[in-house]
Amino acid sequence: MTVFSCHDPAGNATGHDGWTLQRTADDFMTAIDTCSSSDQGALSLDLGANGAGYQNAARVEWVFYAPTWATIAKYTLQVPDSYASTYSGGGVGQDYVIASDESDPYYDYRNLGGGSYGAVTISRTPPAPVTALSVNASCDGASGACPANEHISHIDVSSATLVLNDSTLPTVSGLSGSLVAGQPLTGNAEVSFEAADSGPGVYSGQLVVDGQSLAPVVLNSNNGWCQNLGQTADGTRSFAHPDPCAKNTDGSLTLNTATLKDGSHTVKLIVDDASGNAITALNKSITTDNAPAIVTAPSISGVVQVGQPLTATPGTFSVPTGAGSLSAIAGQWMRCNEAGEKCSPISNQTGATYTLSPEDLRHTIVYQNIASDGDGQTIANSQPTAELTEASGGTGGGSSTTTNSSTTTNSSSNESLSNEALLVARGTANGSPASDQATIAVHWAASASASSVKVAYARAARAEGRLVGSGGQPIAGAVVQVVGVPSSPGLVSYSEGSVTTAEDGTFVFDTRNQRSSRMLEFEYKSHVNDLSLAAEASLSVNVQVPISLKVTPRLVGRGSRIRMTGSVPAPIPAGGKQIVLQALAVGVRGAKWQTFNVVRTSKSGKFEASYRFRFAGPARYRIRAVSRYEQDYPYLANNSPTTLVKES
Repeated sequence: MTVFSCHDPAGNATGHDGWTLQRTADDFMTAIDTCSSSDQGALSLDLGANGAGYQNAARVEWVFYAPTWATIAKYTLQVPDSYASTYSGGGVGQDYVIASDESDPYYDYRNLGGGSYGAVTISRTPPAPVTALSVNASCDGASGACPANEHISHIDVSSATLVLNDSTLPTVSGLSGSLVAGQPLTGNAEVSFEAADSGPGVYSGQLVVDGQSLAPVVLNSNNGWCQNLGQTADGTRSFAHPDPCAKNTDGSLTLNTATLKDGSHTVKLIVDDASGNAITALNKSITTDNAPAIVTAPSISGVVQVGQPLTATPGTFSVPTGAGSLSAIAGQWMRCNEAGEKCSPISNQTGATYTLSPEDLRHTIVYQNIASDGDGQTIANSQPTAELTEASGGTGGGSSTTTNSSTTTNSSSNESLSNEALLVARGTANGSPASDQATIAVHWAASASASSVKVAYARAARAEGRLVGSGGQPIAGAVVQVVGVPSSPGLVSYSEGSVTTAEDGTFVFDTRNQRSSRMLEFEYKSHVNDLSLAAEASLSVNVQVPISLKVTPRLVGRGSRIRMTGSVPAPIPAGGKQIVLQALAVGVRGAKWQTFNVVRTSKSGKFEASYRFRFAGPARYRIRAVSRYEQDYPYLANNSPTTLVKES
C-alpha cells in the first residue's frame, strides 16, 4: 500500500501521520507543519540565528518510522527549497535525507554549506528492507561549532509518497447469518462476521456468486481514514495514514437472492486488508427460492349442484424485488376426492367458470392458479368445495359454497403453510396498516435534510421521522425500535429505546444525553415475531470531546516551570488518549500555535505535564490542550479553553 504525506499527487493536504519530530535541546530550532494551508505548504525544518551558536550535530528532523508490520519498499519526496550556510572557519549548515539502510557518506540528498538550493525530487527503491526515513536540518561541526548569529540551515518537504510492504493476512471469525445457515433462501440473505488484521487494518468484504464478483464494501470507514485515495500508477490502494483502517471490525454483507435463478449457486466471501491481502472466509453452495408469493388465495363461489356454474376469483401474487416481472397467472379447474385430495385437472377447463356435471358426483372441486416470475413457480389452490352428492346433484336443490383460504406450494422448496398458520407464526401486526414493504425517513430536527449532527458533550438532540407503507400511506401506532451502534471498534450495540408512530405515521425521538459518538438505527418490523426488518434508517451522532486544562502558576520568570493538568472523558483507549499541548505568542505578528509537548492520559483520562522557561521575558503566551481524533476514541476533536501565562 501507499502512504501520501503532506500532499497527495493532486495537491490535496493529507497531514503528516507517521512522522515523528526529533531534536537536540538547542534553542532557535523550529519544525513547522503548514501542509494543510495549501498545496504550497510543507513540513519545514529550520536552524535560525542563535546567539550561542550550534555545537556539532545540533539538529531538528522529521522521521517516518514504518509500522511494526511493514518495511518501506520505495519512497519519493518533493523538496521545493533548502538552505545551508557556508563554511566560516568552524561548522557548516547541512540538510539531508537518509534512509535507515544508509550511513555517512551515503545520503539520498545532502547539502553541506552552499546557500540556497532549488527544487529537487528524491526517489529511491532501497535494495534492503528500510524501517525509517529521516529529513534533517543540522550543524555539521567537523571543524568546530557552527557560527553564532547566523542562519544555519533550512529544508522543506512539500510531499512524500511511501510504499509499504505488508505480509500480514486478515482473519475472519464468528460467521453467521442466513447465507451461512444453509436453508433455502428468499429475498435478501446476509452473512455477518468479525474481521481482524495485524497490519494496516481490515478494508473490505466482497461476495463472489458463481464466479462473478459483486461490488466490494468497505467494512469500516474508520471516520474517513480508511479511504482509498487512488492516484497510484499500479492501481494499489493509497491512504493518508500508515495505519488507515480498523484493526478489528464487524462486517455484514447482503445478497439479494431474488436476482438469481431459483436453484443451487456457489457463494464465496472474500475479506481483505488495506494492502489488498485477501482471504476466502466462506465458500459454500446455497439454494435460492424466490418464486412469487401469494397475497390473496383463489376462491370459488356458486351452488354445488349438477348443472350449476361455479365462479372462480383468481389469487393475487407479489414478486420479490429483483426476481423479474410476474408472468400471466394460469387457471385450472381440478376434480378431487371427497376429502379435497388427489386432485387431477379437468380437461379444457381453464376459464373463470365451470359447470358441474354428473362426472363430478362424489367429488369436490378446486380452482388452481400457477404464477411464475424470473426465478420460479408458485401453485396456489382454493379450498375445495363441498362434496357433490346425489342429493345435491338432483333437482331438489344444492349447497352453496364460497372458498377463500388456500394452501400454497412452492415448486422450489416443496413446503406448504396455510395463511392462517403464517399469521400465527408472525405474531401481532405492528401498526395499522402493517406493511412488509415500509419506508422510514428520519432526520435531525435542526434540518429536514440532516443525517448527522454535531452535539456538545452531555447535551441532547431530537430526531424526527415518518413511517409509511409501499404506497405512501402512513402507518399509525407502530413501534419503531432505536438501536445505538458505537463508533469505536470493540463496543457492542445497545437499545436506545423505542417510539410509537402517530396517526400520520410521524414520530419524534429525543436522544439521551450525548456521551459518545455513534450511529442510531431506526428499525421497524411489520409483525412482532418477524425475524427480519421491513424498514430501517440511520442517523449519525458526532459528540465533541470536552477538555479541561489548569495551568499554574500564571506568572513566571526565567528558569521557572509551569504545571499543566487536565482531563478528558472515558472510555479511554488502551495506552491512554493522546493530548497535544500548544502555545501561542500573544502580540507577535503572524504568530501561530506551536506544539511544545505531547502526552498521554491515564486510564481515568487525566493528564499532566510541565514546561521550563529558559529566557527572560517580558512575554505572554496562551496555552491550550488539543484532543485530536483517534479511531478508538468515540469523540470529535476539540481544544480546551486557553490560559494566559505571563513571563517576566
